[in-house]
Amino acid sequence: MVKDKETTKDSEKDKPVLTEWQKRNQEFLKKKKQDKAEQEEAEKRLQELRRSQFLGDKSEDDEKASNPKKVKKSKEKIKKEPKPKKVKKKNPHRNRFVVVMSLSVVILLFSAFMISPLSTSKKITVSGQHFTDEATIQQASGIKVDDYLFSVFINRDQIEKSIVKNDPWVKSAKLDFELPNHFKIKVKEDRIIAYRQQEESYFPILSNGLVVDEVAQDLPNHFLSVNLDTEKDVKEFIKARQSLKKTIRRNIKSVSKESSKSTKDLIRISMYDGNTVLIPLSKLKERLPYYNQVASKMVATPGTIDMEVGIYVAVEDVSSPEVAEENSTPSPELNDGSSEEAPQGEDFPQEVTNSQDTVTESPAQ
Repeated sequence: MVKDKETTKDSEKDKPVLTEWQKRNQEFLKKKKQDKAEQEEAEKRLQELRRSQFLGDKSEDDEKASNPKKVKKSKEKIKKEPKPKKVKKKNPHRNRFVVVMSLSVVILLFSAFMISPLSTSKKITVSGQHFTDEATIQQASGIKVDDYLFSVFINRDQIEKSIVKNDPWVKSAKLDFELPNHFKIKVKEDRIIAYRQQEESYFPILSNGLVVDEVAQDLPNHFLSVNLDTEKDVKEFIKARQSLKKTIRRNIKSVSKESSKSTKDLIRISMYDGNTVLIPLSKLKERLPYYNQVASKMVATPGTIDMEVGIYVAVEDVSSPEVAEENSTPSPELNDGSSEEAPQGEDFPQEVTNSQDTVTESPAQ
């Protein structure tokens, strides 16, 4: 034992002392040998795997050749098994981006349109007019050349009201829009139901009682002439006339103011059947509906029916049959109204006695 220890000590003494570089060189060489050995082992393993795979493929081919039914069944199973659908992950920011870009494009296009001359370019057509003209209606609408299409479209209701207000002929107006820039104004005019005479001129009176400040050029063969002092009286008469029966309305030939100390609004109504009615304008609705009942008892000779207080009938003397025939000729549009009954609920007398002199009856209660 002692000898061995001594020999080891001697051998260690005999070994030369290595420098730092030599030590590193030895470590590098050892590491290189280890890497080489590991690489060789990895190559051996790869070769063994390839051999095993090659042998395995051969065995599978042999099985397929020996059992083709099993192969078909396996293929059918593979086909039947549904493939899992790939679920796409939704990007939450994508929808926001699309919305923001769409709004930006719309705003950009709208701004470009408002700046361009197309924003004020518009076509306006008018239909339904007979007495008024297209230029007057366009002027009454208040639409200007430099108005934007957008503003005209929004203010359609106001434009329709403006047409009715500024054009006396128009009863109603409707403004429609058609792409790209077409505005259609459809109007409905008031009917002419009478004429107001001033000296030798006649002015149309519409169904709303308004007197149009335009001289009528062509007068019809038969028309109602209203010769009252003020437009207020004209409107009141037209309004009261609308409440009468059709036969009485068509029988009225002319209306004029009648002077009276007791009744300020007394008027004289001349009928196409030759009779004359004196009646207060304020009582026209109440008393004139009795006209047909009273006139049916005056077929032989025309006369004057005074409805100022009650009902008084004065029959005129006819000197010649020609005058009688002329006075008893009604309007061509007049229908026979002798079968009409007096309205219920009124206290006017139900019978009238005709004579050559004035017949006085008790006034209405």
